[in-house]
Amino acid sequence: MNNQLQQLETSIAALVAQFKTLLGENQSLSSEVARLREDRLRQAETFREQQAEQSQKHEIQLFQLEQNLQQVIDELREESRHYQAALRQSADDIQTLLARMPAAGAEEQA
Repeated sequence: MNNQLQQLETSIAALVAQFKTLLGENQSLSSEVARLREDRLRQAETFREQQAEQSQKHEIQLFQLEQNLQQVIDELREESRHYQAALRQSADDIQTLLARMPAAGAEEQA
């Protein structure tokens, strides 16, 4: 009977040791899970910040591009108006020169 008690005590001691080991592992794993959760939250926040920053940069670049394109459009419109005015002036000059020329019938009579 004494031997059975000894074996029982040994088994209980082994189970207690195993329990303590598992408890320690559980605490380590719980700490690791908590650390990983914090890391994930930090990474998610960093990602959101970077995304917002990139979005803001994109909006600024888009605005600048729109301004530059509008400036080019305005310059091209002004250049078009200048060429149209030059063409009208040339047409007027040609009409004036044509008006000064004698008529084709008058040349034949002479």
